[in-house]
Amino acid sequence: MKTLGSLFDGSGGFPLAGKINGFKPVWASEIEPFPIKVTRKRFPEMEHLGNVKNIRGG
Repeated sequence: MKTLGSLFDGSGGFPLAGKINGFKPVWASEIEPFPIKVTRKRFPEMEHLGNVKNIRGG
């Protein structure tokens, strides 16, 4: 299965579109509390990494 990560995730529109098209959302980056609650409800297995400044690309 193809996987994806989402930078500046918002309320999870990109992971939702990915899931509809056969991708597995693995992680997301978002700092706003309400959008994080939305994506946690839609994708409880997805890891939330917080601020993009703190993500290491490796």
